[in-house]
Amino acid sequence: ERHAGRWWVRATGKVPLRLPRSRLVFAGAAPVPLPPGYLPVYARGSGDREHVLEIRIADGTPSPVPAGRLRPDERLVLAMVARGFLRREERPRPVP
Repeated sequence: ERHAGRWWVRATGKVPLRLPRSRLVFAGAAPVPLPPGYLPVYARGSGDREHVLEIRIADGTPSPVPAGRLRPDERLVLAMVARGFLRREERPRPVP
């Protein structure tokens, strides 16, 4: 999410998100502000799997990305781009 001129992350699923330095963000907790630069966000999957979302935050200059959550059509596009990962293919790749 983007508000108050900053990017924030919140957990909305059943498992907490893990930020660097083992900081956990639990579902229902207040959003956490993200610092500028590179930030990996980890989420536990089934079994021993762990998924990483790599985020790069700009230095605070305005972004063309609108504030708020993804619309349903944007979620569908994201799911289609990552379908190999969701299907747990042996060598998944994003679909252009």
